[in-house]
Amino acid sequence: PTVSTECSSLSNRLRNKRVMEPLTAFLIYKGVETGFNLYTNAQQNALTAQNYEAQAAELIRAGKENYIFSMQEAKLIRRVAAENARQVEFAGMTALAQEEIAGKARQGRIRSRAGASGASVNVGTPAQVQISQEFQNQYNQRMIDYNTKYEAARTRLQGQLQADMKEKQAQINYRQAVGQAGTLRGAAGQTRGSRDQSLLGTLFQGLGGAIQGYGIFK
Repeated sequence: PTVSTECSSLSNRLRNKRVMEPLTAFLIYKGVETGFNLYTNAQQNALTAQNYEAQAAELIRAGKENYIFSMQEAKLIRRVAAENARQVEFAGMTALAQEEIAGKARQGRIRSRAGASGASVNVGTPAQVQISQEFQNQYNQRMIDYNTKYEAARTRLQGQLQADMKEKQAQINYRQAVGQAGTLRGAAGQTRGSRDQSLLGTLFQGLGGAIQGYGIFK
């Protein structure tokens, strides 16, 4: 070979070396960058899915806790209502007993006044007054008994309605919590499912950058 040919060959080798060294460095850089992006995206994807699942678990935990508390509160409402109704009944029994004693006392006074006047107790006006008083006594006792039963029943019913409403609201709240948790778990699954697409996109982006860089250095 001639000196000219050798010089040309040497020049080409030097030029290729000058091109290949930056190209190699660029490809290594793009490879590291792509690998880092793949790792970062994978970590971010996993963290997002974990956050969704953690939120779902917290919703279920809080929902169960609130449900149990509401059910206990409903039982307490019924118990308090039953106790209040018993107190109403006891007060009514006391009032009824007092009315019976007071009625007998009124009857006794009528008899005493009639006897003091010398009139016959069981005939005429004194007898009619006693009969009228007896009807009044019975009326008073029936009203006390009616009012007692009504108030006791109303107290029990009011407590029952409040407890039922509390339980129904607790059930609604728990179902909502379960539904929201299901939505979050679905989002976690979708996030994990989209991981491969995200990583593939990052990989193609890195390859595209490498190819573009290769075209520049070529």
